[in-house]
Amino acid sequence: MPVDQLADTIPGRSVSECALMDRIARGDPRALEALYHRFHPKLARFLWRLIGRREGLEEIINDTFVDVWKGARNFREASLVVSAWMFGIAYRKALAKPEQAKDALDDAELSDPLAQGLRAVPFEQRLALLLTYEMGCGLEEIAAITGVSAATVNARMLCARAKLRYHLAAPGS
Repeated sequence: MPVDQLADTIPGRSVSECALMDRIARGDPRALEALYHRFHPKLARFLWRLIGRREGLEEIINDTFVDVWKGARNFREASLVVSAWMFGIAYRKALAKPEQAKDALDDAELSDPLAQGLRAVPFEQRLALLLTYEMGCGLEEIAAITGVSAATVNARMLCARAKLRYHLAAPGS
């Protein structure tokens, strides 16, 4: 069901992430479905770039939404935006499956210099890059997602950018 169909109380506007979380916390499965449709493509792209393989992505995404359903009542809007909270759950789910978090290039990535460059960046640094540039998270959000300080996130970003810049400038890249 499209998200806008849930906007019955707010005609002409789509339901915000926080409004969906409120409805999920009250046990509304349609709100969870709407959130799923809104975030599935973003989570899939994030996880694919993070772990480097498509196998297991759907399982991690589904496990993420199970946790969203179970944890909606405990979500604190003041501490994180919904998307950052969900990406944090997905990140921890990916880490909990070590066989999923292997660096491997698939055939589609072999000709993509950026994908190859990202594979050359260590996992934690790659995570900081992806959360910043693909998901639009700030330092504090990334720190909350990963459980490290904002200074550590900043250091990881600096190192990741340098490694990516070096890889993309290297001959044959």
